[in-house]
Amino acid sequence: MVRRQPLSEIPQRPDNEGRPRFVDRLSLKYKHPPVRFKIEPAPQHCNGQGQLVCAPGSFIQGRVLVQLSEPLAAIHLKLVFKASESVNYDAMDCGKRLSEDKLFNVHTILWGTRSRTSDSWPVMEPGYHFFPFTCEMPDVNYPSAYINNNFTRCRFVLYATLERPGHRPFMTLLHPVYFQPRVLVPSLLPFDETKHIDSTTTVQVRLRRAYATSHDDAITVAFRCNGFKHHYAMTGTIALEQHYSITAGKFQNQRTVVVRETDNRRIAESGDETQLSVPLARLPPTTDYGRQIDLSYFVRIDVKSRQSALHPAKKRCSFLIPVIIGSDPQDECTSLSTGILAYTDSSVMLDRTLRIEPQFLQLSGPNRPNMTMPLLPPYDPDNRPPVYIEQEHQKAIPLSPSPT
Repeated sequence: MVRRQPLSEIPQRPDNEGRPRFVDRLSLKYKHPPVRFKIEPAPQHCNGQGQLVCAPGSFIQGRVLVQLSEPLAAIHLKLVFKASESVNYDAMDCGKRLSEDKLFNVHTILWGTRSRTSDSWPVMEPGYHFFPFTCEMPDVNYPSAYINNNFTRCRFVLYATLERPGHRPFMTLLHPVYFQPRVLVPSLLPFDETKHIDSTTTVQVRLRRAYATSHDDAITVAFRCNGFKHHYAMTGTIALEQHYSITAGKFQNQRTVVVRETDNRRIAESGDETQLSVPLARLPPTTDYGRQIDLSYFVRIDVKSRQSALHPAKKRCSFLIPVIIGSDPQDECTSLSTGILAYTDSSVMLDRTLRIEPQFLQLSGPNRPNMTMPLLPPYDPDNRPPVYIEQEHQKAIPLSPSPT
């Protein structure tokens, strides 16, 4: 098996180690496509399935690989990060159209010049070229990238292009980014209810009503039967349902998707407890802040009783319990509740600055400014820190020679 070399072990050698040479943009000699052109995420920002993940306030890091066998002239190498949520009306039998709502679209120039009107283009020489990048996510909750079904989808992607005005640009494949919002889970009393399945037999169901994916791996339902008749066969199933509420202008629709379901399982005899579980991995959290899409969860429980195989008639009882799925318990993350805002919050929607969108951080390099200044938060004009005059301070307190 080929070992993937970490980013830290490979020299980050952009093409602009020296000043690149420029050629006429009409020259046919410098238009050969790259041998390889792709985005490679940093392994420490990927989950166990190799998916590039991010959350509010986190960072995305990686590099763009360009392998050339011939010199290539282009105006610049651009990296784009964009996100959108879309509604498929055709899948809901509401017209043949797809509505897409842009969440953000940001980019950065990794190589070349920003001018698109120049008659001379820089040349990227043959060889392997690595362009590292870092992107910081804002403290904003966008919809989860795990919302993906036939009628609605939230998509976050990275891609890079070698721009050549007047010609078709060279472009990488779209690299998916799995955004995971931070949704706090409140403390709720567990669900505990008993129903009659017939005149003598009762079924008790118990389960929690709030789950944090950072702590919980599954939803577990406990069954207990009382007054059970031994010549009866009793089985139970549980299903986890996603209930979508879709609103786009005057259009409104409700959809239900079963995302997890167990097979029929025989319930233990009277007095004994039986447990069934469904996993929580790679599920979007409960969402009540969407612009077009809101998501809630319900656990559906069906219990069936039949006298024998020769008696097809069944008696059954059902439960439908709302549950909340989030990322972190509320009692452990009190500061998080005030630090992260929904993307539909009025303060976010009215903010005209770039603080509410992802930002590519400028890396130091030969043709890039050195980030020697500390990244401190700005101060308000009325609440500035004290000013220290270094020269007067040195005159007042003479420096003693260091011991040898």
